[in-house]
Amino acid sequence: MPSAVSFLLLAAITAGLSRWGGQLLIRHAGKLGLLHAPNERSSHQQIVPHGGGLGMVLAFALALGFSSASGALDWRYANCLLGAGCLLAGLGLWDDISPLPAKYRLLGQGVAVAAALLVPGYAAPASALPSWLALAAAAFILLWWINLFNFMDGIDGLAASEALFICASATLLIAATNSQPASGLVVSMCLLVAAVAGFLSLNWPPARVFMGDVGSIFLGYVLGVFAIDSISNDQLPLTTWLVLGGVFWVDSTLTLLRRIFSGQPWHAAHRSHAYQRYAAALGRYYQQRGQAATPGRARAHRITTMLAMTINILWLLPLAWLVIIAPSWQLAWLALAWLPLVWLTLHSGVYE
Repeated sequence: MPSAVSFLLLAAITAGLSRWGGQLLIRHAGKLGLLHAPNERSSHQQIVPHGGGLGMVLAFALALGFSSASGALDWRYANCLLGAGCLLAGLGLWDDISPLPAKYRLLGQGVAVAAALLVPGYAAPASALPSWLALAAAAFILLWWINLFNFMDGIDGLAASEALFICASATLLIAATNSQPASGLVVSMCLLVAAVAGFLSLNWPPARVFMGDVGSIFLGYVLGVFAIDSISNDQLPLTTWLVLGGVFWVDSTLTLLRRIFSGQPWHAAHRSHAYQRYAAALGRYYQQRGQAATPGRARAHRITTMLAMTINILWLLPLAWLVIIAPSWQLAWLALAWLPLVWLTLHSGVYE
């Protein structure tokens, strides 16, 4: 574990590089082909540079590489995050510039998921399931998490704020509830918090740049690897991660199921997530009160993102802590955490 001063300096540099990388992309987005007109999935009507997550990815990769070279991280773990994570980021950047066939995206995600589960050589946590079935379940959960995180990146600041909340909260819970926290995991998570914070300063409503697939797919993957590491090393249980990410799990999963059962093309671009409905309803409200469309939309995005973070901090974080201190009740805590989110997601249909 690096000294406190050197680690804080590294974290500050990581945040600064992430913001600087985003600013460079804003300046050169046109040359890079990262200025696209809004589509069926967009919650905006004006052109905004996207792919800004590239600066965040590179800043985190540099910080992680430095930490690995200095001996603060196990090389297999760092290579898993850097190698597979950067592969996904590269595919995401390709998709941001020019649409990438789904088969290539899924192939890259499959390789990354296999690396996350096999490369670091984790000890399998105790499970009532056969080892092959537990591995298949873990692969499915991680694959869905990567994609749902990408789906939830649709309004200013939401995905970056969610990643910041999940990563910071998990770090605090590990430090507070383990007598010997895994230093490599804590270092990596803190560096990701710094990288995301640097990007969020440009993505907060009204966003100057969007994250793009390069950032959202990378964040989903890295957070998934952190979860696997913490579960395998008895730092945090799976239920804690499900509670912390409840806003994203519930919204994406219920939206997907609703589209499937209603006969809609589930794989097509859309704006029917609960958070998009609430943001759109707020935007219409402000326009009806005479506010111009662009500032009204930015205000709606800001309020929606802040409401999601309020739910995270005041509702989900305490329940995630209860999962750890009262594990015999962890399924009850998970149900209690998700039930209001299910109601909010289903109720959002009235705003279409």
